[in-house]
Amino acid sequence: MVDMSQAHEAIVQLRNCDEKIVEKARNYLFDMGAITTRVSIRKNKGKLEVDWYINKKNYAKKLLDKLSQEYIGEKQITAKLHTLDKDTGKRIYKITAKFDKFKFNKGDKILFKDQELIVQGLKGNYLVVKKDSQKLNIPLNKLKNYKVLDK
Repeated sequence: MVDMSQAHEAIVQLRNCDEKIVEKARNYLFDMGAITTRVSIRKNKGKLEVDWYINKKNYAKKLLDKLSQEYIGEKQITAKLHTLDKDTGKRIYKITAKFDKFKFNKGDKILFKDQELIVQGLKGNYLVVKKDSQKLNIPLNKLKNYKVLDK
């Protein structure tokens, strides 16, 4: 018999985040009632990498939605078959919910293809930027060589 207090359904991964974002995410999880079974924290190039192993998949998805509303970053959810239920034969999956913050925030100026652009936000797989009075959508997969300009 598996002790459900030690089991986890989801792994929440935060990448390239500062301490403020990690603290806010921790508070969101606590407010939702998520039970953390394990935590892993590392520093990589001055930014934190945090992994939380939590008890409910829905909490992980809700957390990613909240973070992506406030910060600009890529969210990714993947599911992995964990086991089969012995009684019903249903497949039981564990998910990994990853939020990878970009180096810029809303309102920051970036230099992309020799053009100075102001970051407005994300819309699907596009970065919404403003050039003069015109709004542009840049596909995230094309956003390779950019530079964040000083504020």
